[in-house]
Amino acid sequence: MHSRQSKELNEDCSSVKHIGVIVSEGVILADLAEIAEVFFVADKMLSSMFSQGNGYHFSLLSVRGGMITTSSSVQIGTLSLQHHDIRAFDSIIIADGRGNFADCNDPQLLNWLATAALHAPRIAALCTGVLVLAEVGLLDGKKVAAHWALRDRLQREFPDIDVEPGDTLVQDQNVFTSADSGTGAEVALALIEDDLGSNFAHRIEQSLTVRQHHQFKHSLSRGSEIRPGEKRHRSERIQKALIWLDEHMSSSINMTEAADHVSMSERNFQREFKRETGETPHCFLTKIRIEAACLYLKETDLPIEKIARRCGLVSGEHLARLFRKHHGVSPGEYRKKENAPRPAPIVSVGSPLQVHRS
Repeated sequence: MHSRQSKELNEDCSSVKHIGVIVSEGVILADLAEIAEVFFVADKMLSSMFSQGNGYHFSLLSVRGGMITTSSSVQIGTLSLQHHDIRAFDSIIIADGRGNFADCNDPQLLNWLATAALHAPRIAALCTGVLVLAEVGLLDGKKVAAHWALRDRLQREFPDIDVEPGDTLVQDQNVFTSADSGTGAEVALALIEDDLGSNFAHRIEQSLTVRQHHQFKHSLSRGSEIRPGEKRHRSERIQKALIWLDEHMSSSINMTEAADHVSMSERNFQREFKRETGETPHCFLTKIRIEAACLYLKETDLPIEKIARRCGLVSGEHLARLFRKHHGVSPGEYRKKENAPRPAPIVSVGSPLQVHRS
């Protein structure tokens, strides 16, 4: 770990940097919105400081281009990888999404990344995006952050990768990796800090609009250590199921759908999930919904009824029953106890998220 020298913003810093974000089916829309907003704010701020061409240019890319369906069922337009000169990118970000499980076996993408990495100063991956970088070999000998459900696979299939279990965001030389969904802003700010220094990154951070709605995905990353009753080695199907359940937490989930997603019968899925994690899919889903509700109660002033719906529960009364069962208090009592007066939260690269740089 080293401390980087602070950078002073001057005319030498003013140039257009091209950010390429590679997306696949099921990409996390909130991450893309956060990345785009951070670079938009940075671009505007640089434009106000320098008269010459400068700032950030942002492109959404996919292997073949065209429309991509996000995790929120919203379609977004993308350019094909071949649309730009492969040497044009200053940073390449692999966004998080379920499509990365297939993309890590796509020779066209892997070959393109291997060539692009020779020219791009920085490469970054969010959550499942680390699988793609690992397949290319770009993480060999590197310290990386990885989602707890992916660590066993990474350590088993890519022994040259040094997985850092306690870190959410890791920079090792020119490679940035994050362990969870919902870290798009943090990764973007870390790249800007690498370009222009911590003072400028902090100014961007302070300029961001306060978010009323967060992607509360921390339940998986906070459960990164092996829990009692869990097996250390999980099958790829159960790993995919854990991530799918987390991504669809806010929806009404039928376990038959979860089983279908990993190509298993419901009966076999229920049995294997319990055997490999120590709990049933229903118990796991309830747990992450309650943790998400806790975060909403602590970090927003949303009504209980609305929080319940955002966490995939049928009503505020349903949420109250679960809270009394698991916490011994009502949601309102929990909020009153936990919510000490403080400023509204903003997206932050510093706290509570800590960046480990090797």
